[in-house]
Amino acid sequence: MEGKDIIRFDCPKYPTCPAQLTIDPYEGCSHRCIYCIALFGEESTCDEERVRSGIVEAVDRELGKRNREGKPKIPIYLSPWTDAYQPLEAKEMVTREIIKTIIKHGYPFFIITKSDLVTRDMDLLTEEGVRCNVCFSIVTPDDETRKMLEPGATSIDDRLKAIKKLSRNGVRTIVKLDPVIPSITDDEGNIREIIRRSFDAGASHITAEVLRLTPSLWKHIQSRGWSSEAVGVLRRTYIEEGFEKNGSIYIPKDRKDEILRMIFGICQEFGLPFTTCRQTTNLKFSDGVCTGVNF
Repeated sequence: MEGKDIIRFDCPKYPTCPAQLTIDPYEGCSHRCIYCIALFGEESTCDEERVRSGIVEAVDRELGKRNREGKPKIPIYLSPWTDAYQPLEAKEMVTREIIKTIIKHGYPFFIITKSDLVTRDMDLLTEEGVRCNVCFSIVTPDDETRKMLEPGATSIDDRLKAIKKLSRNGVRTIVKLDPVIPSITDDEGNIREIIRRSFDAGASHITAEVLRLTPSLWKHIQSRGWSSEAVGVLRRTYIEEGFEKNGSIYIPKDRKDEILRMIFGICQEFGLPFTTCRQTTNLKFSDGVCTGVNF
């Protein structure tokens, strides 16, 4: 597998998007999140997790090459298409070896995960001079709803315990309400509970985005045995009232802004900074990187 396939340089899509390098240690993901575009969208990858062959050596080679060429040490994202800490990582420890390699070459990095397994690597994340943020995706405070939406993922309680452990050891943590699913997970009480519990656990930042559909993802959702009421709500919100752009389906912009404004208001109550993609909303409160990372 060529190095260019192992480490991707993501150029900014918009003027406000930062450049970053991205690495996926695995292909596929056992978390099986129902809303996952990587598994069920037009860009879908394999649906059975496996290690990417030769990835640790390729990362070492490519980062070494970048350093020799004097390229800037822009942040590395672990990982955009699969969870770097899915269950297979407990056995394979590929992500751990990649983190060691990233640290060796002196790059900042951030992790987005649904797993408390990340705390296993506390010794690496807290090494002197290491620049790292850990982002946890939490879309519901209710574990029964979590089982419906993310059947293979770690429990909400375990994620919050991991946030607390990391935060108390000096690792900057972020909570991603992503995606917010209209009429499924956008209840103000549920959002407030996520933010309150995240604040109590020591999270430094909240980010959020509203679900976007692709035709393939919409087809998958309809086949998952959801109640006719839940499917009907999504059909009305996206298919009937929403709009299509570049192959994806979005809810009306005023509805999206209403949801994001509500989340922003709750974050203000707890004194937590909030960001979202500044290119997909007319709201002006988002003054940082959409992932919430800060090195």
